[in-house]
Amino acid sequence: MLVVGGGITYRTSAEFARSAQWVAHSQEVRARLGQLYATVSNAESAARTYVLVSAQRYKDDYRRFAGESSLHAQALGGLVADNPALQRLSERLNALVAQRLQASERTLAVHEVQGREAARELVATEEGTRIMDAIRDLNHEMDRNEAALLVQRSARADDERQNALLFLVL
Repeated sequence: MLVVGGGITYRTSAEFARSAQWVAHSQEVRARLGQLYATVSNAESAARTYVLVSAQRYKDDYRRFAGESSLHAQALGGLVADNPALQRLSERLNALVAQRLQASERTLAVHEVQGREAARELVATEEGTRIMDAIRDLNHEMDRNEAALLVQRSARADDERQNALLFLVL
């Protein structure tokens, strides 16, 4: 009886631990989504500020944030690899991030070759703004999906925790 009870306790504890890991995973995905959006937004802001004031530090900031954006996008893709629906959304998001960064690169190149006014005219087309709007919308969609998973996973973790505690008491 003791061996059976110990086996059941071990199994329920392991299931609880696995459920808790999925909760942590969902939280990590949501955090990475926030980091990705923030770094893309910071890259966009730094590029625009560079166009306005031509201070090298903003161009350097842009390069740093663009690099971080790529790293966050890549990490996000790895985190959602277990979920085909989120993986497809992540691929679309990564494509939009790349598109936004390319638009900023074009703006910076125009600034270097044709000057500030030509770059400002390029910014005024609002191409980058439309891409950022699409990034924001897709980011929110992914976050809503992951939030729904988090609710499910949290409920399962609570059930598993209760089961584990029940068998520990018995």
